[in-house]
Amino acid sequence: GPTYGAPPAASPSPDPPVQAPVDQPGNQPGNQPGAPVQQPWGQQPSGQQAPSSSPYPTYPPATPPYQPPPGSPYAGAAPYQGFGDPGRGPQGWQPPAPTRRPGAVLAACIATWIASGLVALTMIASVAAVVADPDFVMDEMRRTQPEALEQGITSDYLVGAVAVMGGFVVLWCLVACVLAVFTLRGRGWARILLLVSAGVAGLLCLVSVLVAPPAVVGVPAAALAFFCLLRSEVAAWFAARSRGRS
Repeated sequence: GPTYGAPPAASPSPDPPVQAPVDQPGNQPGNQPGAPVQQPWGQQPSGQQAPSSSPYPTYPPATPPYQPPPGSPYAGAAPYQGFGDPGRGPQGWQPPAPTRRPGAVLAACIATWIASGLVALTMIASVAAVVADPDFVMDEMRRTQPEALEQGITSDYLVGAVAVMGGFVVLWCLVACVLAVFTLRGRGWARILLLVSAGVAGLLCLVSVLVAPPAVVGVPAAALAFFCLLRSEVAAWFAARSRGRS
């Protein structure tokens, strides 16, 4: 209890008034100096965008489509845009046509020129031999094919038949060489005609081997030209050339 005769205890001095802090960045209530500023609820800091309200995640943009390097035979073609694009999906996508002439075209033309030249020279030599000495040919026919002479074949008939056949073969060889030139220049009609010519010539040479063995030289050349012109890259190149001229 209080002690009698003692002076009364001094009352505690009141606390000094508290001044409200000045609103400064980094000096908000509850923050230490230098701490990040707390923004009001629902407000984003300056310079930042609010997160999307979509429940789905966002992904970075896709990489640009592949572009072929300059000088490539496929340069300038439309890039492949990926699956699912209209007209460019796995069902509607078409490979770009090559712009450089395939080597198979040149191989077919060279084979045509070599074989046509050899066949034409062989036929000219055969016609010249028959015309120069028809009696020698008749003697050989009497020895090897006597039944042919029994049908009334004379030396004049033999010379005429060999000359006509030789002229036809030489003309065919010249036409094949001209077709090869136009084929090398990318003419689709010349490619089709040269295909037919090589196929028929190969079959005739294969059959003629039994009668004239030198005709065998035309078989591999005709087969090479035929199959080279049938290759898929050759067909694509001719199709691109036709579209370019239309």
